[in-house]
Amino acid sequence: MLKKIKKKIRGIAIIGGILGATYGLQFGINHLTSNFEYVDKDYHSVTRADGAFSSTRFDRYDDGNNKIDGVFQFRLFGSTKLMDDYGSDGSVDRIHIVCPEFGGIAGVLKRENDYKKFKDEFDKADRILAETKERFAGYF
Repeated sequence: MLKKIKKKIRGIAIIGGILGATYGLQFGINHLTSNFEYVDKDYHSVTRADGAFSSTRFDRYDDGNNKIDGVFQFRLFGSTKLMDDYGSDGSVDRIHIVCPEFGGIAGVLKRENDYKKFKDEFDKADRILAETKERFAGYF
């Protein structure tokens, strides 16, 4: 009986070790491949890994006439979203939902048309935009 228990514990430990090593490897790969910065005359983009399976990119486009801030959140498990702030006034004007969670919404939400129906989604996007601007402030 004790032998069977030890065998099961050893099996669980091996599986846990394999899963932990896989997660650690993916975490390292994501941090190596998802941490970069791109700067051009009118465009500046910074991407940072958030974990093993997620990253956030903050973009700023400013040609002197138009200023657009964008946040792209890649989530392997969950919704991947692109949020645009036209005019850089701190409120998200469009939310592009790329990979909806089960039962979620898909497509593009425009503040001018969809705010009343999706108020919570826009309020959450505004918070994400503010937090991302603060997180990436040192780059801009």
